[in-house]
Amino acid sequence: MILQALVEYYDRCRDDPDETIPDFGYAPQQIGWVLHIGKDGSLVADPEDIRRVDEKGNKQNRIIDLPSLMQKRTVKITPQFLWDNTGYVLGADGKDNPERALEQFEAFRTLHHELLDGVDDEALQALLRFLDTWEPADAPQLPFWDELCGQNVVFRYEGDRELLHLRRKAKETWAGHLTTSQSDYEGVCLVTGERKSIARLHPAVKRVRNAPSAGASLVSFNAVSFESYGKEQNLNAPLSAEAAFKYTTALNHITRYGSRRKTRIGDTDVLFWATEASVIEDVFSWTADPMNEDEPTTEVKMALDSIRLGKKPKELQLTVPFYVLGLTGNSARISIRFWYSSSISEIADRIGRHFGDLRIVGSERDPEYPGLNQLLRDTAPLGKFDRISPTLSSAMMRAMLTDTPYPNGLLAAILDRIRSDGRITYLRAALTKAVLTRKTRLNQRVEEVTVKLDKSSTNVPYLLGRLFAILERIQEDANPGIKATIKDRYYGAASATPASVFGQLVRLSASHIKKADKRPYHESLIQGVMSEIGELPKQLNLEDQGRFALGYYHQRQWFFTKKEDREEE
Repeated sequence: MILQALVEYYDRCRDDPDETIPDFGYAPQQIGWVLHIGKDGSLVADPEDIRRVDEKGNKQNRIIDLPSLMQKRTVKITPQFLWDNTGYVLGADGKDNPERALEQFEAFRTLHHELLDGVDDEALQALLRFLDTWEPADAPQLPFWDELCGQNVVFRYEGDRELLHLRRKAKETWAGHLTTSQSDYEGVCLVTGERKSIARLHPAVKRVRNAPSAGASLVSFNAVSFESYGKEQNLNAPLSAEAAFKYTTALNHITRYGSRRKTRIGDTDVLFWATEASVIEDVFSWTADPMNEDEPTTEVKMALDSIRLGKKPKELQLTVPFYVLGLTGNSARISIRFWYSSSISEIADRIGRHFGDLRIVGSERDPEYPGLNQLLRDTAPLGKFDRISPTLSSAMMRAMLTDTPYPNGLLAAILDRIRSDGRITYLRAALTKAVLTRKTRLNQRVEEVTVKLDKSSTNVPYLLGRLFAILERIQEDANPGIKATIKDRYYGAASATPASVFGQLVRLSASHIKKADKRPYHESLIQGVMSEIGELPKQLNLEDQGRFALGYYHQRQWFFTKKEDREEE
């Protein structure tokens, strides 16, 4: 299912004029230099530097789609067609193993004679003459050798504007090579269901977190114990060469730099796409990680507003499939953390419920639609992104996608952070409310968790949180500008073992009430809450501690609400 969905995404990108994705047998490569070849095979000009200069003045290679190997390059000498690094193209790469560079050059020359001998194209024949007459020992005498050495180079024939690999005969030759160079084993392709030549190795997938920089395999068999029926390598998972190319190219397209179909949640790369272009793709991107933008676009904001209310924008193709894939790498291969297959209609519902559960009163500066990364960072020590629990991040993504309870460790992590630094932030309160709201909704409990202060609630932990906020407010009124309040010293005990500290805090508030000179107001606040509490509980469980935190947060927000807004409520 995963490979089929990726092949469909490749086909979608090929049909989309706004997307740039390579043809079968090609892949984007970094190129910095062009060698100009004359009819007699000589270099007719100095090597051309085609690198671009970025904003910082640094030279960056250009990305060009080039004929490429159908598997990742290893220590084995394997030349590319019509391009490669100077070790293969010129027989010199500045490394400490000149003998290997000569072997690479010889392999490069042999490959091109095998493919181009007899091809009726003067430019391609000129390349063969260049390879037959070139002396690797002359490479250090080339202009700009210090910069050129070891870099990837391509060719241009004199008088041509296009590069050599773009000539019609070059494309035809490479296409013919692809059909004959694959495995001699034929089988039924798992993706297409057609009987075709099966790819023994698959191209590498790059830019997956924790995977090698050269790329890693999503499908691989690197030990005899994983093989069966005498089949070796990827013959155990039969895919045609074209299907293998399409799924890996689709993955590399999604994981490319600047991609809007990829985000990172904890230590997992989250890839997502629909089989047709949809605003929900941008909505999901914002849901996962809006941290690099101040506000969503107007289109995304309108979609978010609608789906949070349970509505669907009219332009949505509701039955179109939508996919989410979680990947992380290791030294051997790419691991799948999770896979979610759904429809645009269902994913819109799930995102809407997620933001509905998170909705809580806050200030104008607080994000209306916080992303998962923003939320998870507030559960990590010191608020550091790299200290987010990988287990927690994956579990939270699953909970959002499947509309199941948020992970048990999420509320514990929030409360640990509150006890550690004494801060009940908007994001922590929103997460706490979401955890409790989802438990209430899915378990059909009676207790409702509200967006704003609920003065009608008789839930004791919630009332205790409100009372603690009131006592802190009285202390602040009595000591304007105070830096440390009862929250800094007593919050942990008050939220876990209320009976051990609230008697002392209420007695302490008597002196604060006298000093603040607002006795009727302060006493009415205290009595209004304490009359509903009754006997103080000796201990609160994790869920009740969450309700305590919400009561405290709601009451604090109420204190900072304008009087006319309170009356309107």
